[in-house]
Amino acid sequence: MPMPPRFQPSCPPDAHKVMRDPENKVAAALCVRVEDKELENGPREICELLGAFSKNPIISCSDDARLKIEGNAAGEEIMPAFLKILEGGGAVISQTGHPDHGVKVCDLTDESKARLFLDELLKDQVVVIPMASMYILRSISTVYAWDKLLAQQFLRQYEDALNKLTAPDRTLLEDVRYGRVDALKVKELSATAYPFLKLERKLFLQYPSED
Repeated sequence: MPMPPRFQPSCPPDAHKVMRDPENKVAAALCVRVEDKELENGPREICELLGAFSKNPIISCSDDARLKIEGNAAGEEIMPAFLKILEGGGAVISQTGHPDHGVKVCDLTDESKARLFLDELLKDQVVVIPMASMYILRSISTVYAWDKLLAQQFLRQYEDALNKLTAPDRTLLEDVRYGRVDALKVKELSATAYPFLKLERKLFLQYPSED
């Protein structure tokens, strides 16, 4: 499994829920951009990674990638929806068996726009994020609802780690995601890739999604 399994608590459901209203209402939905080059890693493997992100992921991708993801979704027990940008402007979310519905879109796949992430979460829209950063950003969005300062701290750590990545680092992290390289070896292989991976694994384990 590319991502570590989360430990399942033995205590009753909701025992650790924060018993107060969230400080910040997260109105946006996250959408993962899956580039065609990801298909080289295999559509089943892509679906496995998306399943760790959400059981109902929203995906932005080409028509070719959509067909391959749909063909492997059931095997990984996910029910994806797809973001489609319309030719005349605007966008819709499309899911098999459900009517399309229009949405506003904020594209943050340009990593230089990462600093805008928290502000965009407050808007009723779909925020498109890079696949390579999906676990970190999803976890930060979970934190933000309850603790703005902590979310800001994590976002700064993310930006710092992101800015230090080299092209070989990105290849190394992709190999880790798809299980070709042991995550435990990253620290000795690259001092600049390790902070990104360390933050990803920390947030992934501590701040799971609600689904």
